[in-house]
Amino acid sequence: MPVLKSAVEAEAKAQPKEEDDYPFSGVRIESAKSGRSKCKACKEKIEADTTRVGVEVFSGGRFLVSWVHPKCFLEYCAVGYNSVRSCSHTAISLSVPKPASGRGKCKVTKTEFAKGQLRFGYPIGQTQHGWVSVPGVSTFMPQALSAVRGFDKESIKGMAELTPEDKASMLSAMGGSTPPSKKRKRS
Repeated sequence: MPVLKSAVEAEAKAQPKEEDDYPFSGVRIESAKSGRSKCKACKEKIEADTTRVGVEVFSGGRFLVSWVHPKCFLEYCAVGYNSVRSCSHTAISLSVPKPASGRGKCKVTKTEFAKGQLRFGYPIGQTQHGWVSVPGVSTFMPQALSAVRGFDKESIKGMAELTPEDKASMLSAMGGSTPPSKKRKRS
């Protein structure tokens, strides 16, 4: 005998899911629970109880977490404006298509990017970047930077090409600021 579903169950199934219901959260940083995971960038094991960065990717019809060393994560990050055509790195080639109409959303705040808007790109696998707005950067970058002592934020690809104001806002979102300018004392 067929099982009849209640009207409430049928209506709940018919409702489209809101974006916030999806499990995607972009980037997560945690201690490795075991020594079994491998860094997707350098292919070396990530030792147990060391910090690792998880980048959630959608692959094969489901969400997966790709784990990388914090240093490898930072080496493949990039900053730029919403019209960047491409950028390439030594170990991983990242190609970023230019959006025709400035389309695209921040992976953290879910807000749409305006054409020419400043954004931060983190590596997703070997061929893409996930893009985050300046406010979204502060949700994970301070933690990633604290895991790699002595990493120079200014060495992130594209940082040198930013305007001084954009550079200052990006560095501030990462948990730092531009060094104060040295003023000469008059004698």
